[in-house]
Amino acid sequence: MIDRRYCLIANVVYFCILLIGVRMHITVSSSDKNVDSEHHTFEQPSLLLKNRIKSPEAQSKLKILRLSDSVLNCHCVSPPATMYLRKRGDYIFMVNHYEHGQHLKNCPLYSDIKGCREAVNRDISPESEESDFNTFIYHRAFPSTGTDSTNPKSTSTRTPSVRHGESKLERLYYHLLTDTLSNWHFSGKSMSAEQHLFKLKSSANKILFGSSTLDKYIFIGPTGLRYAFSKLYRKIGAGWKGPGRPQAFCMFITNTIELKEHSLVIDDTCLSFTRLVSPLAKSALKEVEGPYFVLATLCQMHSERIKLHTVYIQPIVSLTNQVPITSSFERRVFTALISKIDNGSKRYSIQKILTTQMQRNTSDYSTPSFILQLKNNHGKVIYRSMVQIDDSIYNLDRFSRSPISLWRVNHSMTISPDEPVDIATEKIL
Repeated sequence: MIDRRYCLIANVVYFCILLIGVRMHITVSSSDKNVDSEHHTFEQPSLLLKNRIKSPEAQSKLKILRLSDSVLNCHCVSPPATMYLRKRGDYIFMVNHYEHGQHLKNCPLYSDIKGCREAVNRDISPESEESDFNTFIYHRAFPSTGTDSTNPKSTSTRTPSVRHGESKLERLYYHLLTDTLSNWHFSGKSMSAEQHLFKLKSSANKILFGSSTLDKYIFIGPTGLRYAFSKLYRKIGAGWKGPGRPQAFCMFITNTIELKEHSLVIDDTCLSFTRLVSPLAKSALKEVEGPYFVLATLCQMHSERIKLHTVYIQPIVSLTNQVPITSSFERRVFTALISKIDNGSKRYSIQKILTTQMQRNTSDYSTPSFILQLKNNHGKVIYRSMVQIDDSIYNLDRFSRSPISLWRVNHSMTISPDEPVDIATEKIL
């Protein structure tokens, strides 16, 4: 007991000495210094210490920094030491840049930097950095109990239900959008629905899918759906080498959908499904008009037949601007902002912030609907503002506590669906 108490006191004294010896001054900046070199103060730098970095408060802030594509800078030296954010398991940690991440030796965030590799501060090696999408599997192999669920511990159901929690399809979709910058709009950007879907499919070539890559098992539109069935039956005959049970995916963009209890009609194509997934409740989904992005899964069932299983539905701005939205009001605001940006002389852009329902529910801070950004003629960011739409999907009480420094913005605002769109647009831009 005495030894344990002594160790605890010694650790506290040690960290106090470090903090007194080097007063921690941490700032937040963009990971792309060529675009945005402004630094914002990171409050409560003690959250980054080894004994606190796994706390909910620290993790909530680090999640925002990852979403805003930011890095941390420690001013124990000049120029400051750069630290990147990396994820391992359920936690986000810091990594000192191999060249520009050298701290003073008595700095609490100091670590040995070996050669030209990044060295990690928080008991994590570079090899253990995890990405949610190095590999992907949706339908697992049949468990011994025999179900057709995506979760071996659950049982199948004949009644489809809308799931609002963490969805692997939603996370995959958001990953592909982010990877292709499809959650951004800047002046003159326009892409047909077909071009957009092929761009998402192409981006999936970096994701392993069994012995192949995911793009080889993503298909587009009604014609692609027929090819998906045909390919899966061929692969089953030759011996399935993919992950889990035989499975494939099909993407659609459509102006209208007819959503029934057990089926979805898209452009005269009827999709009978087992599970429906959407960021919106089923009643809200019916209230938001199209266009929509649809991602459907098909897989082998116990009968050995291939059937559609899960359908994910996400409303988007338009056929030529495929940014996800959560309400008709948000679509009208986005459409008005896009028109002003395209017809204006200033270099504005909009970034839709993509977070799943679970990410929002487990964060201490709310996520803005989108961020408005302005660049000068030299391509440098000179202004950033975060905008929250007063919508039931967001928690505005938490949003009011969201530190603007973490988002690297100069201003924040909230707009209400009760406001006329032109007035709301004038407030934003």
